[in-house]
This record gives sequence, C-alpha cells and structure tokens, in this order.
Amino acid sequence: MFCMAALLSALMIVRLYCLAEYDDKTAAVLSGQYSRCADVMSRSGFVFDRNGFLISHTQSGMAAIVDPTAVGDKDRDKIAEALSENGQASFSEIISKLEERAPFTVSLEKAPDGLSDAEGIYLFPLYEQEHGSFLRHVFGYRDGDGNGRSGIYEKYGGVLSDLGGSVYYTYTSDAAGNIRGPDGFTVSNDGYAEEGEYDSGLLLTIDKAIQETVDEVCEEKLDMGAVVICDVNTGELLAVSSRPLYDDENIALSLESDRGELINRAFSRYTPGSVFKSVVAAAALEYDMELYGFEYECTGSLDVSGQIFRCHDHSGHGVQSMCEAYANSCNTYFISLAFEIGLDTIYQTARKMGLGDAYAIDGLFVSGAVLPENKPVYPPAYLANISFGQGDLMVSPIDILNVTCICSANRKHSFSLVKGIRMGEVYEEYEKKEPQKVLSDETAAKMCEMMRECAESGTGRSACAESVDVGVKTATAQSGQFRDGQELLHRWVAGVFPIDEPKYALVVLCDGNGEGSASPGEIFGEIAERVWKIDSGKGRK
Repeated sequence: MFCMAALLSALMIVRLYCLAEYDDKTAAVLSGQYSRCADVMSRSGFVFDRNGFLISHTQSGMAAIVDPTAVGDKDRDKIAEALSENGQASFSEIISKLEERAPFTVSLEKAPDGLSDAEGIYLFPLYEQEHGSFLRHVFGYRDGDGNGRSGIYEKYGGVLSDLGGSVYYTYTSDAAGNIRGPDGFTVSNDGYAEEGEYDSGLLLTIDKAIQETVDEVCEEKLDMGAVVICDVNTGELLAVSSRPLYDDENIALSLESDRGELINRAFSRYTPGSVFKSVVAAAALEYDMELYGFEYECTGSLDVSGQIFRCHDHSGHGVQSMCEAYANSCNTYFISLAFEIGLDTIYQTARKMGLGDAYAIDGLFVSGAVLPENKPVYPPAYLANISFGQGDLMVSPIDILNVTCICSANRKHSFSLVKGIRMGEVYEEYEKKEPQKVLSDETAAKMCEMMRECAESGTGRSACAESVDVGVKTATAQSGQFRDGQELLHRWVAGVFPIDEPKYALVVLCDGNGEGSASPGEIFGEIAERVWKIDSGKGRK
C-alpha cells in the first residue's frame, strides 16, 4: 500500500509539471488569462439601385466599441459625455464602465463630434434591413434563420451572403473578463464597412426615385393591382409595385389572409381586355398596311353566328377607322378587323412578341401568357372574343409592358432587373441580349399615332399628364368573378411617354377584387407627370 501511494503521488507530480509547462496557452489559462471574442454586428449584402443608392438597408445610427484600457484619464469625461449625449446610457453608467477594464459597446443615434480619432473608440454605422413598402415583392422575405424564401433574397441569397460583413473584437482576458495587457484588444472589420461608401453589393436596374414615386401613388390610390415601368430603349425595369403589400416580419398573417398579399401581381396573369387590341392592330398592319384605312360602322352591337357582342357605347360609335376605333376602344370594329386577318395572323404576331412562354427576369419567375389555341377551324364567336381580349387569354402586366414597348418603339427586350455585382473597384455586369425588331417601322409609327389619339380624344384622356405628352391604350376586362351579384372588372392602362420619342413604358393594372374605385388612368397620369419631373432633374430627391 505504501508503494502504491508513493507511485500515485509521483505520477501526480509529473502530470502537474507537464500541464504547467505544456504551452503558453495552457499556462495562460492556468493563470486566469485567455482569449475572448465577441460579435458586435453583422449585415447581409447590400443591394443598390441603378444609380448606386443603397436600397436594401437604412443606416439606423452608430455603434461605438470602447476599449477602456486605451482611454486616457484626461479624455474620460469628454468621451463619457459624448457617448451619453448621443446614446441611451447615462454619463455615470459610461464612467463606471470606463473605470473597469472590460470592453463594451454603446448604440448611438449619430456619430458623436470629436470622437472619430479618439483613442480606444471604434465607430461603425448600424444598418437595418429595409422592411417597408419599397420594392417589397421584388426583395421578397427571409425566414427566421435569415434564409431567403422569395424574390431577390431567395434567388441571390448566396451572393448576398458572400457580400455581407460583420464586426467583432478579440482580446486577451483575465478570469474576471477584463482586458489583460496593453496590446490585448483588437477590433476586426470583416467586410462590414468599406473604406469607400458602400463599395460592394448587388446592383439592380430599379431607380430609387421612380420606385418611391410609384409606391407613394399606389399607397394613396391602388388597393389591389400592380404598376410596372421600364426604359423602352434598354428593357431595364425601373419600378415594380404590387398591391396589397405584406409584412415580411409577420408572414403568418398574410398566409391566413384571403387578399393574396404574397402574390406579386406584376408577374401574375389576368384577362387583358382591350389592351390586347394593340396586338390585333399590330397584326393587321403587318398583314396589310392598307388596313389602317379599313372602316366599319359601329351600331353598338354585332351578331356573330347568333351570339350578340356589344360595344361599351351601346348607341354605337358610327363609322370608325382603325385609329378612331383604337382610341374609342370599339369592340365591334375589332371583331370585324379580326375576321379580315384571321386567328392565325393574330396568334403568330402574339408569339413573335414573346407571348405564350413562361420565363424568368434575372431569376424571378413570370407566368407565361395563355394564348388562344391556334385552331384551323373555330367557331366565329371564338375569334370575336379574342379580338377584344376576352376568351382564352391571360397575360401579366409584364407581358403588356413588353407589347407596349414593341408597339411604340419596335424593340423586344429581355427585361432585366439585375445589372450586376460590384465588389470594390471590380464590377461584373450581367450579360444582356440584344433587342429584336418584331414589327416594321411603319407599323410602330402607326401604333404610336393610335396611342396618342387614345390619350388626346379617346378613352385614355384621364391618363394625360401636364408636362409630357403620353400615348396609351385602356381596357376594362371581365374577370368571371362575382361579388354581390356584380361581375368584378379588371381595368388597365398601358402606354408610353413622351409619345413623340418614347423613353418610358408604363402599365397600370387595377385588380377588380380591390376595394374602392381606383382609376388606372389617374394613376398613370400622375406617375408619368412625376417621373418626367424626375427625368428633368426637378423631382429627384
């Protein structure tokens, strides 16, 4: 037993010696000294508009990381006063923390004057992710773990994660958590705040000022529907707004709602109604330019193989040319015009315009238009319905935006929403397809004449703006849905401005399921007026 006890004692002495001499880290721990790390703040990757304005985050103040061991006694009161005046901690609380040797962080409303060069003070901006109405359905939302579940946040989640950043500090600590040693504290900025202002991030084609304008008008005048606007010459989407909005911090509320807040109506299909007459008119002009002079006398109704089709003016429009019928949205004229050219001509023109295929705009899915079946034999009423945008037709506002661009400027674009990625001085621009000509220049010129006439003397007068001349096409489409015995009607206005040299294409959809009596013409006119002021430099904030 004595020998056993002696052996155990010897082994214990050897073990303690080995622990004491093992390495510097073990020795530091045994002495109560070791390294600590604290995360202070982090952010996902930035998203910018086409002009480089930050749109995914807002700066919500500043954060001051304080190393008490580096703050001199003569500066202590000055620093405590500056931090307390701009934050929520009191002067005495700051003094108490400064007298200790443990590092701490203070949230501030703004950067205190005179502290940017102070020893022991590290200032960083605080960023808060955008949660408001701005570009809500395009940004999408994230789940509780920060993973994107829709929109940009889902499709570009990996990119935004790589472009994110964080701030943390490390220090050599004693057992009480205090900084040990004069060089024991280090602050690390891992891509959180760049040397230049917002150096890295995802660049969209969205124009912040135009998107804010669209959102403001929609907030006031559009309960349910969508507005989209693009640059006619590039196909870049400048604003996309869908209503109603949803709260991205309370998705469960929208899942329980019957208003479909999570639906991006800008990318969803609706019955087009008379905005489809632009396709029919373009098809007729491509078929035979002489049809621009085709006349028909509207009496208010038309019997098609025993089925009566009525014009919105039950008393009739009288004798109409194509331009007059387009401006007045005369159904019976377009039925007669459709019989002149046939279903196949309309179908083929729609396909050339890109209607009928589902596609993605930089990763965001858009439902493909539903076109009528191109039957060799069909009932006359089938073609009559198609001629003014009813029957087997479904299109999205994006589809109508595309049709409007083609009819006004003869350019078929692959719409874009993302310009590229910027990482400091390196900019990777996403490749874009060259626009295609679909119609003849003469057809496009005639379509502009008709859109102008519709705005100046036809059904689109409410869409006119004071500062810029517009050209539009209007529609009131049957939905097949009823409320209190009344059929719900979807109302559209699609057009361009300035009409003499189109630069912007704009589509407004008022969903018939919405509350109130939103006027797509008034919405179009106000947005066109305000966007034109932005274009001239008078309306940009």
